[in-house]
Amino acid sequence: MAHLRLRPAIIRPRMVNVFTDSATSDAQNLVHPP
Repeated sequence: MAHLRLRPAIIRPRMVNVFTDSATSDAQNLVHPP
């Protein structure tokens, strides 16, 4: 977990991207149900 402390500027955008990807997937599932 040490790399998380060394690269906070990189980890934060990744967390935002994960959240955005999740929201996008939810929206796509509403339009195109699995």
